[in-house]
Amino acid sequence: MTAGIDPVTGHVWFGDSIPDVVARMKEEKAFTPLYYVRVGHEHYFRKGGHK
Repeated sequence: MTAGIDPVTGHVWFGDSIPDVVARMKEEKAFTPLYYVRVGHEHYFRKGGHK
């Protein structure tokens, strides 16, 4: 499971993946940047490359 957490309000959306979470947000007409975590893991994804 993936959790998308709104850092301002604390609202959490759950889904199987990030696109699934985004689709659930759109259903509720919510558009805000989220912090994504994979349930049971320390990190989900990392943007950027190694130097």
